Amino acid sequence: MKYIKEYRPILYNSLVLNSKLSSYLVEIDQQARDRLDTIIQQTAQVQGVTERLKADDPMAWVGKMNNIRCAAEEIISKEIIFL
Repeated sequence: MKYIKEYRPILYNSLVLNSKLSSYLVEIDQQARDRLDTIIQQTAQVQGVTERLKADDPMAWVGKMNNIRCAAEEIISKEIIFL
């Protein structure tokens, strides 16, 4: 909401005037969460980050998953949130 209010004031005002700000934010949040899950799953599969790795070397698994999550969040920010 802060980003829209500051950098996209016309959209923000339109959403507020039409009482659609909350539903818009919920929709964007849901899209971002769904896309995040998809990116994480696909990237983990491509990089071979499996449950077996998690069982064999939990610290390596956590490190790789954290890297994947950070990269996915950056993609989501550019694709969906900060249009």
